[in-house]
Amino acid sequence: QILSFAKVRVPISIVYPHTFSIVFLFPLIYVMGFIFLVLLSAIISPLLLIPIIIHYIAIFIDSLLKNKSFVVAALSVYSSLIQFFAYGLGFLSSLFKMIIVGKEKYLEKINYSKLL
Repeated sequence: QILSFAKVRVPISIVYPHTFSIVFLFPLIYVMGFIFLVLLSAIISPLLLIPIIIHYIAIFIDSLLKNKSFVVAALSVYSSLIQFFAYGLGFLSSLFKMIIVGKEKYLEKINYSKLL
């Protein structure tokens, strides 16, 4: 569902530009940064993973304090990974397809019922 919503965000933003918000790019930026840091940590230093680790520790601690459940805190980390990656990769795939085939052809070929 998150992946589908992200895929349809690009054509909606093209057809109705006033609906676009910079916030829609945050998951994409997160995914690209995550992948970049993981690859760079394999080449340069594992210390480059510290921002990612701190981010997920913060999510875990916040959820643990609010929900007082270790299981819920762990699931919060898992669900944030799913949400960021599903939306970020869905948005990226739709954006990539639009760039490759061109805006007009992209909008013509979209089967909106499959996206939703």
